[in-house]
Amino acid sequence: MLGRVASDKAVLSKLMFKEKSMKRPAMILTAVFTLALFASCTGKKADIVTPLSDNSVIIKYEGGTVTAKDVTEFVEARLKSLNEEAVELYQRSAEHVLLNKLLKAEAEKQGVGSPEELMAKATNNVTVSDEKIAAFIKENNLEKGYKDPVTGKTRKITKEEIRGYLTQQERQSARDLFMQGLMASAKVKVMLEEPRVEIKTPKDAPILGNPKAKVVIHEFSDFQCPFCSRAKASVDQIHQHYGDKVAIVFHHLPLPSHPAATPAAIASNCANKQEKFWGFHDKAFENQRDLSDENFKKWAKELGLDMAAFEACIADPKMAEAVEESKKYAESLGVNSTPTFYVNGKKVAGAQPFQQFQRIIDAELGL
Repeated sequence: MLGRVASDKAVLSKLMFKEKSMKRPAMILTAVFTLALFASCTGKKADIVTPLSDNSVIIKYEGGTVTAKDVTEFVEARLKSLNEEAVELYQRSAEHVLLNKLLKAEAEKQGVGSPEELMAKATNNVTVSDEKIAAFIKENNLEKGYKDPVTGKTRKITKEEIRGYLTQQERQSARDLFMQGLMASAKVKVMLEEPRVEIKTPKDAPILGNPKAKVVIHEFSDFQCPFCSRAKASVDQIHQHYGDKVAIVFHHLPLPSHPAATPAAIASNCANKQEKFWGFHDKAFENQRDLSDENFKKWAKELGLDMAAFEACIADPKMAEAVEESKKYAESLGVNSTPTFYVNGKKVAGAQPFQQFQRIIDAELGL
């Protein structure tokens, strides 16, 4: 949400919609608060959902009892997930209250009637030049028009449609920057710390950066997941910005709705056997609509892999088992969506902007 929207033809479908008036700025700007939320977690760990003690009897029957200890393996992951949801609920509620307070106070300070008027004032001067429109058309290969991914039909897009779309993005950026300023002035400190989850690094797991780094990010991802593809931009920025200060560990979580994800995961693991995982990773995400056995082999050749070893690896049943083990491990942690990240055990769900990761990482590094 913060920063420039990544160039992606899929996002151009938004050109078909007119910008809506902002009736609830507090809800629209929730992502900005989330960035501040992780900046300073100084309180005690929030264990809101407390498991029953091991000896708690859940069921009595003629031959004995079933206790909480008996069902631990079945409920542990779900309880962790429920605790995360409870903490998030409190944080989101606090977010809503704080945003309203800050907007109301600033509106009064500037002598405007309402938060809506305040936000309109903050974005009144947004303009999009013809040069920006031309650059956008060139960057997204729109000279011949826009091909709708649903209908497959191509149509011309007017400069005014693009101007409207870019104006909407610029206004959103202006709102974000405005709210960032309010948050910085308010010196927000969150006293409710989100729970940390202990994540294991599997043997031979693909790691980007220094494995012994102070900050370790565990990424649970799916090569066919469009949100995972978008998250790649943030992962790239993290590595470029922090280098060996941060380690990024990749875990496979191919979803049932993505039939090409498991074969892609297997192929990437085989590339990893020849120390080319991240090159294959990049090709898979950059060509997400073309995941196929034929292309896996093509990319392997481009990466300079030993093709006989690569093909033998893909055919090895143990490689499919390894992907299945990764899925089971994710499920044991309560991870059920992609992408999901854990930054030193702190959960970050979804394709979030680099800035959100940056605030957590900086706090962990003491910057």
